[in-house]
Amino acid sequence: MEMEQPQSSEIKFQTVDLYGGTFKASLPSGLVDMSNVRQVPNHQEFYANADTGANVIFEINEMVKNVDDNEAVEFFFNNLAKDNDAKESKIARQGIHALGNPDFRVLWELLPGWSWYGSELS
Repeated sequence: MEMEQPQSSEIKFQTVDLYGGTFKASLPSGLVDMSNVRQVPNHQEFYANADTGANVIFEINEMVKNVDDNEAVEFFFNNLAKDNDAKESKIARQGIHALGNPDFRVLWELLPGWSWYGSELS
């Protein structure tokens, strides 16, 4: 069986280590690890593409007592937008994701992780 060759317009991905290799992620090629360019807080991993302005940020946040798990995404995104002095912010999509590593499944049940896609207008 012959494998189909990717088209030149398809996005190519790179595998990157997160948090010192604790996690791995597949990100579109062209995103640069911003910790090599500027200071990034220890609880974040920040990748950006200078040509497109796109960026991907991974962030580990501490649980907030008065915020329900289902409202945590909005809470942290709004805090980030406020810290960035954004004039406007919008969460376009959000969801919970399971860890791929079976060693973390028990931990995952105790510590759910959320992701979102959003935008800020400066």
